[in-house]
Amino acid sequence: MDTCSETLFHNAHTIMLLVDPETGAIRDANGAACTFYGYPPELLRTLNFADLDAAGEEAAPFRLLRRDAGDSCRTVARHRLADGSLRDLEINSGLLEVDGCRYLFSVVHDVSRYREAEESRNRELRRKVDELAKSVAEVQDLYERAPCGYHSLDHEGYFIRINDTELQWLGYQRDEVVGRLKFSDLLTEGSIRTFQENFPRFKVSGRVSNLEFDLRRKDGTLLPVSLSATTVTDGDGRYLMSRSTLHDITERRLVEHRVHRLNRLYTALSETNKAIVHCSDQEQLFREFCRIAIDHGGFLLAWIGLVDESGAVRPVASFGDEVDYLETVSVSIREEPRGFGPTGSAIRESSCHVCNDFLNDPSTAPWHAAAAAHGFCSSAAFVLQQNGRTVGAFTLYAGEPDYFDQPLVELLLQMAGDVSYALDNFDREARRRDTEQALQQETDRRLRALKEIREKDHLLMHQNRLAAMGEMIGNIAHQWRQPLNTLGLAVQDLALSYELGEFSKELLDARVEKSMQVINHMSRTIDDFRSFFRPDRQKVPFKVSGVIDNTLSLIGGSFGNFQIRVEIEHGTDPTIIGYPNEFSQVLLNILNNARDALVERAIGEPVIRIRLDEAEGRTIVTVRDNAGGIPEEILDKIFDPYFTTKGPEQGTGLGLFMAKTIIESNMGGSLIAINREDGAEFRIEV
Repeated sequence: MDTCSETLFHNAHTIMLLVDPETGAIRDANGAACTFYGYPPELLRTLNFADLDAAGEEAAPFRLLRRDAGDSCRTVARHRLADGSLRDLEINSGLLEVDGCRYLFSVVHDVSRYREAEESRNRELRRKVDELAKSVAEVQDLYERAPCGYHSLDHEGYFIRINDTELQWLGYQRDEVVGRLKFSDLLTEGSIRTFQENFPRFKVSGRVSNLEFDLRRKDGTLLPVSLSATTVTDGDGRYLMSRSTLHDITERRLVEHRVHRLNRLYTALSETNKAIVHCSDQEQLFREFCRIAIDHGGFLLAWIGLVDESGAVRPVASFGDEVDYLETVSVSIREEPRGFGPTGSAIRESSCHVCNDFLNDPSTAPWHAAAAAHGFCSSAAFVLQQNGRTVGAFTLYAGEPDYFDQPLVELLLQMAGDVSYALDNFDREARRRDTEQALQQETDRRLRALKEIREKDHLLMHQNRLAAMGEMIGNIAHQWRQPLNTLGLAVQDLALSYELGEFSKELLDARVEKSMQVINHMSRTIDDFRSFFRPDRQKVPFKVSGVIDNTLSLIGGSFGNFQIRVEIEHGTDPTIIGYPNEFSQVLLNILNNARDALVERAIGEPVIRIRLDEAEGRTIVTVRDNAGGIPEEILDKIFDPYFTTKGPEQGTGLGLFMAKTIIESNMGGSLIAINREDGAEFRIEV
């Protein structure tokens, strides 16, 4: 060792030793070594390496070098210091030749602090391993018993792991699935198509969420599920496996199915109301009602049957792919086997009747074979009434058992009720048409007679008055019906009291007084209608609001029948000089035209607004409806004589012509018609 190396050796802060590689005797040690071991240099140089090593000679570096036949080695040893304490050391040794002699040069590092730290870390690690093991057990328990399914698939699609929940759903044992079944073995044809549609996205992104499809259980039944999956790849991005989470969506599917079914029926209810508005007769309505039930309600068969004189229920309308079912069955309302099914029971009891297990219910035994052939599992019948009398039933069939739940039945009851209401309207409309036809025939006869003896203007005036008279007769009938009933009851009561021996002077006076009140009321009604048709001899001042009120009192009944609301707005309450009866006739013609337009177009909330005002010394009366307005191509023709869009049975075409003539020729005013937003407006200025 040269002088420079020797200086570095003795002055270094690192512990250094020179050891005889054959005997292990320490030949030299630097100051750092003497300080560390606690020996003076002279004493340390007399010790053997084995004297320091608590593990014995076998762990000595020179033994390791000899055994491994190498030039260097690294050992970890525990040395005893002069004070008896032990230190963990890391010893790096190598052979070194100095002045022709070979030595083992060892550099020693004290690693006791690191060893303590390592042991502390090991203890902490063991603690964390214990906690992790506990967590793993908990996670495994959660994995197996989770309320959702978990599974992993290898690159070929075989199950490599699956939790208990999913196994229970599918009805398999673990050894029947893991390594034996592919996930595709559980898929239905529809589910396979779903996977084929979504696989390209899964392949690119490595994940898919909330994919819904059906799995086939071991027993063959279907399990609707929602799946979310991710792929697992190696460092090079190659596919290794996939992990998936499954949720059983059976309940949700059932709820969605019920909601969807109700939504379809709400649509059917809406379409039924539209059909009621647009259908012109009973036969057309029945056909539309059955069609709507199939197209929007999702049923297999819908039919309407009316009861004939023999008690049999005769089909009058039907719709659906299974209508040939009606050719093989018969239904009655009598108390016999064919009268105890849903249809016969509903009509006989005047209420709805539901059978949610049609193929097994004893009451439907006569139709079991035919129903099974057509796939019927549930049926319900709802009565149809006309003027409070049960006339038939509306019957529906579904392909699922327990199909008709309470919300569904309530909606179907509304539909049947709407149809019954429409039947009432058809009956009233038929009677009204008969009356109008008779009145029109009478009007035509009188018009023809007047045409021969009157001038053209007088003829037109009388034609209009006769047309209005037909409307008034209907109003008279409406006004008199109740008083006549009251008189009839009073007379019958007198006769009955006489027969029962209860007749007395007091009873007679009471009935006479009541009868005279009714007769006086009818007499006043006659005066009201008679004054309407009496021609005005001279112009007189009159309140426009009073004429409007009188006119509305004459036609209020017919407007009420069609639920038409009349609103009056008073900007002012003007007085004009003219002919009040003729002015009333003008208002009557305009209001009747508005009524007919509202009824013909079936406006949902019909309303007529009358406004009184004054401007620049003139009285202004506007009558406005919400019937959609007058077509522009006929707007300039509506005041022409004999022009009408209603047909010969509903109008003469003289009303508006005479109204314009009265206002402009007789009262020096003007009458125009314009379209405003949602309807027509007639404006009178006098």
